[in-house]
Amino acid sequence: MQAPRPAHAPTPLHGWQVGLVGAGRGRPALRRAVVRAGATVLDLRALSLRPAPDPVAVAVQLSALAHAAAWVFVSPAAVRFAWQAAPELTLPRGTRVFAVGPGTVAALSRRGVAALHPSLRHDSEGLLALPELADMRGAVALVTAPGGRSLIADTLRGRGLEVHGIAAYRRMPARWDRRHRARLDDFLRARPRALWIATSGEALAALAGLAGPAFEALLDVPLVVGSARLSAVATALGLRDVHAATGTTPAALVEGALGIERGYANSMRGDDGTESP
Repeated sequence: MQAPRPAHAPTPLHGWQVGLVGAGRGRPALRRAVVRAGATVLDLRALSLRPAPDPVAVAVQLSALAHAAAWVFVSPAAVRFAWQAAPELTLPRGTRVFAVGPGTVAALSRRGVAALHPSLRHDSEGLLALPELADMRGAVALVTAPGGRSLIADTLRGRGLEVHGIAAYRRMPARWDRRHRARLDDFLRARPRALWIATSGEALAALAGLAGPAFEALLDVPLVVGSARLSAVATALGLRDVHAATGTTPAALVEGALGIERGYANSMRGDDGTESP
């Protein structure tokens, strides 16, 4: 029989600072996974999510597309701002609804809407690989924000679908003050037991502007990303220690962080396995 785990067994990222870089409120599931691994979390929020400038126009678009063959929501924010603009929005029974990840599925479920989502990759590529989306015909309502990637819309149009984009919200640079910069300084002082995880290329670029001269110090802090695309974005911004995880799920990103921790622990041991002086 397996021996019981000690009540206070150390968590693998105990003593580490992990910065999270995403859009808006970030990814709560990722935050919870990092906390469970024992790290202290710093939210390096660089983008703020706000309603579309004309919510009435958004409501009109949503109502006009209520009978589309399929709906695609790119984030929990897309759900939140869509129903904020059109509280009475109802999708007819039988409408196929797709979401990029489980957080978006949960947001839809709270509004009585069931949705399909990819299990392995919570991004545009994962969504587009869903077989249920591959055989769609007709009009697709894509609830999103201006800017960012156009992969979903371009790919669906390439498949012959009629895609109607609905910009229900917008991403704006966050407002930082001296408190945000002080937290960033605290994070940098945690090196070498500091790493960060980015889930948005747009947020990474915004952070470069918000951090100012401190961004130079971030360039050598290990960064975990979930895709080759995001790795390329990070490298283009000058980051020098980028680690691509095996996927975009919280489990995959935390495993990427644990790989960094293991590398650090190994570097601190001598050839005989003892701690280096």
